[in-house]
Amino acid sequence: MAHIKKPQKIVVINDCRDDNARVRLTTRLAALFPKMNIEFVGVNSHIEAAGNLVDVLDAALGKSALVLVNVAPRNGNHRWKNGSPFGYVQVGNSHIFSTIEGYTLSLLARVVEPFTVRVFDTDETVRWFGLHLWQQQIIAASQFRSFDFLPLLASGVLAGRRLPSTPLESTEIPPLKSSVIWWQDNFGNLKTTIAAGDMNLCSGEYVKLCLGDGSVIPSYYYEHLSDIPVHKFALTTGSSGYGAIRWLEIIKKGGRACDELGVGSGMVITIEK
Repeated sequence: MAHIKKPQKIVVINDCRDDNARVRLTTRLAALFPKMNIEFVGVNSHIEAAGNLVDVLDAALGKSALVLVNVAPRNGNHRWKNGSPFGYVQVGNSHIFSTIEGYTLSLLARVVEPFTVRVFDTDETVRWFGLHLWQQQIIAASQFRSFDFLPLLASGVLAGRRLPSTPLESTEIPPLKSSVIWWQDNFGNLKTTIAAGDMNLCSGEYVKLCLGDGSVIPSYYYEHLSDIPVHKFALTTGSSGYGAIRWLEIIKKGGRACDELGVGSGMVITIEK
């Protein structure tokens, strides 16, 4: 494999997000990728990671970026020996290394052309890093694989090393079973996984927002935020998405929709016209 052109930026999307984890990970990446700008997004779930991954690729405007995504199940129900394996896929000029468990890659598979993910077995891959046996054992058993393993994996792949992997087609990535809220922003607005273009709504059209907790919120759709009446719940086309696809958002102008509805990321939502 030929050496891959050096990305212009590193973005980390990680549920290991406390200050200790953040400084260790960004320092490790700075050691392996010197003089690279590093951004860090802390997430709580694979749903939040999925939306942020799509947003990062959209924000890159086709420029080369290295995106490292890690969301590990922490409920004790593991399919894998030591957590989800990591996979690699190139989308345009961006290089994505991500855990493959859950819905982390589901929105990516929805908004871009079909792709193939190279999936790496951690135990097998560490043998190719040229490390001492004790180092291999620590990495393979690490509880912080996005620090011990993922940066080395990205460095090796981008350097053109032939690391063993198995293919995973994007058609095999599980789609979201329901539309959900994937993020609440600092204004309290709720970003959904419903594409505005799929609903064919007209500005000013009446809609019912049906939440997974049984709540039904009478509302209206407005194409622009400026058109929404003050102190009213509304559905609008948000800024998040990929290319021509933009996700719908629930907002309350002059208020905080997330607080007043008592919901956040992961909540199921349907929209009835």
